[in-house]
Amino acid sequence: MNKERYNQIIDEVYDLYSKDYEKDNSIGLCLLVKRMDGKSTYRKPSKEMFEGLIRYDETFSDKYGFNIIERGLTLEERYNIWFTNNYETGMERYFSEKTIPDFNDSYYEPTPTKVITVTYNNEILQIYE
Repeated sequence: MNKERYNQIIDEVYDLYSKDYEKDNSIGLCLLVKRMDGKSTYRKPSKEMFEGLIRYDETFSDKYGFNIIERGLTLEERYNIWFTNNYETGMERYFSEKTIPDFNDSYYEPTPTKVITVTYNNEILQIYE
């Protein structure tokens, strides 16, 4: 599944970052943290923090050859996904090609609303949510 591959890619990129971090603690992405004794220290971001940084900081993600583009699906794209998934159930007879279902109806809720496109090492991965 694409979500599993996405998690593998995040793990790979985080491992690359961790190796860079261990080799040279001045690679530019360390968190300044206040300690209980009043002093400050730097620490490496957790994997979850790292994922957020790489997702929203284009310069940082480019350094590791990782790119994420997130966008909402149009009604037509949602309909095409829904229709493709439900074609074999006989539901196609209820809709002509010009009719778009009402996605506010709970019947259509499983239909994704956005697509996340991940590019890493010339591999393109699309995840629908």
